[in-house]
Amino acid sequence: MRRVIKSKITLGKSLSIATVAGCLALSNHQALAQSDSGASHTTANHQKQIIGYLPQWDAWKGDSYQLSAAGIYNQLNIDYSQYTMLNFSFFGVAKDGSLHSADLRNKDIYQDGAVQEPGELLMTDIYSSWDYWILYGEQKPIWYLDEALRAEGYDDDGTGGWVNETLGTSGSFPLQGTDPNGPKGLLELCQEKGVKCMASIGGWSMSKHFPEMAADETMRAKFIADCVELIDMGFDGIDIDWEYPGEFSGMNFIGSNADYENFAILMEEIRAAIGPDKLITAAFAAQGNKLAGFDWPRLSQSMDYFNMMTYDFHGGWDDTAGHNSPLFSYPNQAWGPMSWNDTVTALAEAGAPLEKVTMGAAFYGRGVTTVGQAAVHAPTVKVSKFIQPDGNIMTAADYTNWAVADGTPNYSLIVKSTSSWATGWDEDAKVPYKTNNNAFLSYDDERSIGLKAKLVADNELGGVIIWTAFGDIFEGPINGGSDKLPYCPTSDAPLVNTINSVLAGQAVPGELADNAFISVAANNVGISSSESTQLVFNVSLSAPLAGQASIDFTTQNGTAIAGTHYVASSGTLVFAAGETKKTIAIDIPANQLDAPVSFSIELENPQLASIASSTATATLYQASASASDTLGWTRHYTEQANASNTTYAEWKSNHGIVSDSEAVGSSGLAPVLVFLAGLTPADDTSKLVNASIQNLTVDGQTGDYFVVELDVSEYSQQVEYRIESSSDLSSWAAGPDQMVLHHSSQSNGLFHALWRSAAPVSDHDSNSLFLRLAARLVND
Repeated sequence: MRRVIKSKITLGKSLSIATVAGCLALSNHQALAQSDSGASHTTANHQKQIIGYLPQWDAWKGDSYQLSAAGIYNQLNIDYSQYTMLNFSFFGVAKDGSLHSADLRNKDIYQDGAVQEPGELLMTDIYSSWDYWILYGEQKPIWYLDEALRAEGYDDDGTGGWVNETLGTSGSFPLQGTDPNGPKGLLELCQEKGVKCMASIGGWSMSKHFPEMAADETMRAKFIADCVELIDMGFDGIDIDWEYPGEFSGMNFIGSNADYENFAILMEEIRAAIGPDKLITAAFAAQGNKLAGFDWPRLSQSMDYFNMMTYDFHGGWDDTAGHNSPLFSYPNQAWGPMSWNDTVTALAEAGAPLEKVTMGAAFYGRGVTTVGQAAVHAPTVKVSKFIQPDGNIMTAADYTNWAVADGTPNYSLIVKSTSSWATGWDEDAKVPYKTNNNAFLSYDDERSIGLKAKLVADNELGGVIIWTAFGDIFEGPINGGSDKLPYCPTSDAPLVNTINSVLAGQAVPGELADNAFISVAANNVGISSSESTQLVFNVSLSAPLAGQASIDFTTQNGTAIAGTHYVASSGTLVFAAGETKKTIAIDIPANQLDAPVSFSIELENPQLASIASSTATATLYQASASASDTLGWTRHYTEQANASNTTYAEWKSNHGIVSDSEAVGSSGLAPVLVFLAGLTPADDTSKLVNASIQNLTVDGQTGDYFVVELDVSEYSQQVEYRIESSSDLSSWAAGPDQMVLHHSSQSNGLFHALWRSAAPVSDHDSNSLFLRLAARLVND
């Protein structure tokens, strides 16, 4: 008997369980945070859809894919902050229109006359399938019926199995129960993280019965009833992966033009059945001739997004080596122009609403074997291979290097396996490729994926789909989960991170920009009374440029005097095309300092770039003295400060200051009360930078002091902070004359530092002093 979701039941007094296709789902799951990929940006930083496909069979992959354990590709090791939707893939379509688990796919479906028999929606054999493990989390087999289960209608069926007449379900032991102390499933995690969980139906090897189902009212009703069942199970929507509607070949079938009308009817009936608050998406072939037959305005009335499979343009079926997913078509391309750009053009010409179009990013590559040295357009060598699910075919897929992946390795496996391969870049197609003797591999890297994300943004498309979300995961150490569902709290996911970063407005990695900003940063140096040294200023370009940028620089005296404390310098820095880093080395003669002194570098006259920061101030101190005592450095932390000015009016409002005696200067900054804030240590979101007037007792006397406080993680390292002062905003110095490190302490994992003005606020010359929080990198 087919097991379906019917009702909620209760096991005992404390554990709530649900029968889901015969599975008992208990609450109180093990609480695990999502895997953190260290992303600089998330889906919260833009308005596009990022849709990742999660094929349930990927969880079987282990050692052969250079993974630390089988089961790594599970729902726990996805960084949910990088996705707006996750598509559980796939459910198949049976000959009667019903849906079935992918694990029940007819492996002979490629043979003439083969059909797909109906089957369970989820495969209840938890030892042979990942369905329940992924969707509901850790499974706990139930081998006998206790009193609580019998009270809920479960009974022995007399043949060694179980039956529940109330629910209309039956089966053999064990019952599948979700372990209340184990890791959570995809449905629950998506709900917690605000990510939509979609049920994806079809795929290449489970689409055979789509045409007949969509054309038949009875079969269509059965299909839609199962879609409703998926929604009842907790899915947020339905994704249709019919490959392909129209007069095109699929897996052992050929469609017809009637498919386009039937497709539209099917979408409309699904919408009527699941309601307006659920999502409907579908995957489409990316070639223009396969898109022209759809009534896009009509589909827009019932569907939310159109997922374009803009990959598999070329592969082992071709007679020459080509690119899997080119951004643009390229000269002498087999089969004519096919690319991301061509798909967008075809959709626009067909009248599709581009804001609903999501483009397919391949987190995998395609390898082929060539005649002689591998290259783009090199002739391929085809051999007969038996491949699931296609059967016996002639293919040039590279089984020498990628046998475990049938010639289509994930991005992570590519990176781990090709360090000795030659890497090329096709400037026409805007994609990379690798070669190794007669092996050719087309794939995407961070640069090409970033360019694809930029195309989405530039054309105001709906977003990106990813096949597969597991493809770019470099798992970190296992620390939690279970034997079946290992959990890696940290991971790297560079491709999806790049997509989110570029959609958030950041530069494409490795790409030459049209414009950029120049900034300068200083280093401090301890000087010797007997030996000369050098002090280095770092000048950076925010992005590599196609052209040649330049900037003029000049040293400027502060409390340090040219000829005495340093050797004056001026000149022009030139950034060659693609170059982003320059240094200015200033000679520092031997000297004996009674106190720290400082000077600066000023930038001006930029060419082919703009100035982000024009001045950087460096401090010289006596090397024999303790930097922490002399300069007020607190200790080491992880990140540099990200500075943003606070005006006096803002500061006064934030801290309840009534007096306006501190006049605002022409710069718009307030003497004494100006500081720079905005620290963002990557490992500590609880840090605080506060400025205030506090009543302190110093040397037995009380007074109102200007105070700056900083909290950062005590486990941080490699950056030091201090308070610096200036009388004119052009040069800055540190020392006990203006600000003093009053005290520091450690508590609850945080290091707390408090600086105070050297004297009470009323005693300062308020028209001549500015203060800021400064930071420097150190290399201990």
